[in-house]
Amino acid sequence: MATVKKCDIRQAQVEHELDQTIKMADPLRADSLQKLQRVRSIKTKSEERERLRLAGKLGDQHPRVVALQAKIDTNYEVARNLNMESVRARIEVPEVQNSDWLVHGRVLNERLEGIPAMKAALYDRSGCPIETCGSEVTDKTGYFNLTIKNADKGVRVTPSSETKPAEVARGAKVKASDTTDDAGNIAAGNADTVNADTVNAGDKSKGNNNTEVFLYLLDRNGVIVHRDKRPLAVAAGQAQYLEIVLSDEEAGIPPLPNTRYLGNSSTRELHDLNNQKPACQIDEIRVDHRVAFKTQKEAQALNYDFCAYCFGKDKSKR
Repeated sequence: MATVKKCDIRQAQVEHELDQTIKMADPLRADSLQKLQRVRSIKTKSEERERLRLAGKLGDQHPRVVALQAKIDTNYEVARNLNMESVRARIEVPEVQNSDWLVHGRVLNERLEGIPAMKAALYDRSGCPIETCGSEVTDKTGYFNLTIKNADKGVRVTPSSETKPAEVARGAKVKASDTTDDAGNIAAGNADTVNADTVNAGDKSKGNNNTEVFLYLLDRNGVIVHRDKRPLAVAAGQAQYLEIVLSDEEAGIPPLPNTRYLGNSSTRELHDLNNQKPACQIDEIRVDHRVAFKTQKEAQALNYDFCAYCFGKDKSKR
């Protein structure tokens, strides 16, 4: 009769394997999303070529051309969201000491691209900075990470009005962005306001679980471009994740010139803003490469070619 051998697996080994599997889940998901985005982009390029062919044969207003353009526009939006999800999946949740609290996340523009060089900092409701935190400048993906040290002992603020940043610049409007923790839960906002220099963790009426702070975003001149209206509840040993979407005005991106025809001095390509398509990628033209033209002849005199997407393949030499 066959004997069954017992498999002696220690609990520590099981926990280690489980931890490793969990750590690999997000990178694998990020790779899958990136591959899906590439496939979607390749498919969209093929559909763009087909649209140009049909438009040259049937005209831009033909139902088949219009339907294909709508499909292309949707694909661009899907690819944009896939890219954002891929970047998000690669973000590692920072380790939090039992005595600390942190908030991390990304600052994005209207096209869901990361905004670099944006200063992130934490303030109390009255606009005083949190002494035990400091600030951080977002990286090329728009990521920031702010930690309040020794949050279990209370949050210290600087009450002097001299330390308050300048008022909101460029008529910035606060976006209705969700404040969430790493589990995706909306952070509670029914806590007491920090008005004293220090909130004592031993004071049960104002325990550190009820301490409120607010995320501010400032430009290179130290002027506020965004302040989140939703309070973040500080609790030692915990982390929260945020994604803030700024308008181009808030992000300091100059608007497009008030003109119909826009040239790209880098590619020597002319676009018709009254008929622009997502494939034109107008938003990606660098500000210093944008050239406004009143007429097509002005651009042609400087050897500009027509964009095949907004002018049609028959007018473009590309």
